[in-house]
Amino acid sequence: MFAEGGDDNADRGRKIFSRCPAFYRPVGGSSRGRPKSRPERGVGTIKGRVTDDSGARISNVYVEVFKADASWPAAPVYSTGCDDSGRYLISGLSAGNYKVGFFVLVTDPFLSEWYHDQKTFEAADQIAVSAGSTAANIDAQLAKKPTIELSKRSFRFGAVTNGPATPAESLIVSSSGPGSFQWTAMSYDYWISVSPSGGVGNGLLTVGIARTDLEPATYASTSISVTYQVYGPGTDSPPFGALYWQPGPGFVGECRRG
Repeated sequence: MFAEGGDDNADRGRKIFSRCPAFYRPVGGSSRGRPKSRPERGVGTIKGRVTDDSGARISNVYVEVFKADASWPAAPVYSTGCDDSGRYLISGLSAGNYKVGFFVLVTDPFLSEWYHDQKTFEAADQIAVSAGSTAANIDAQLAKKPTIELSKRSFRFGAVTNGPATPAESLIVSSSGPGSFQWTAMSYDYWISVSPSGGVGNGLLTVGIARTDLEPATYASTSISVTYQVYGPGTDSPPFGALYWQPGPGFVGECRRG
């Protein structure tokens, strides 16, 4: 069985993987490594710094600059990365209005965003660049991704072949961080039932046995540990199910701020 999380905007994004590390661009963007691109010929500059909520620098960030009047999705006019102090500098821009996006690796514990603390290209603040000027302090403070937590992760069920089975069990799905989150749940094993298939925010997930027409044996699943003992007809011991608690919340996925 597997559970995963996300946010409504993340589902609209596109992920393109190459031989470079993958980056996540929120809402209609693409994931890619750092290309060696040249800025448009011009005289303006944009610079800033990227940090986390505590003010600590984040260096592994991919910064892209777009024409503000572009139709999304659009190609950036300039792409760069941050240095070890989290700072970036984009020079040689022609005069005009721009929008800046800050993108992180999909495996990083932070959320990508647009300037100024926006989730979409359309909502991003415009940055005016004029001849001989520098638009300074175009900073980003990236929020950490909240994680999905489960109240328990281990179950034991039993059944007699083509006979009675132990009842389904429930667990609580919750988030450790701020913001709304959307989650989905599915079973990769045909003998496990999972309901519902997803939800928004905190919810109750029920795990049970989908089939009893199996040969007597012990069946096991992973991620959320499920052990299922099937007994042959006429077995004396009833198929009682035992619930195993995990000490503390169990991590099984991730989500992005809603």
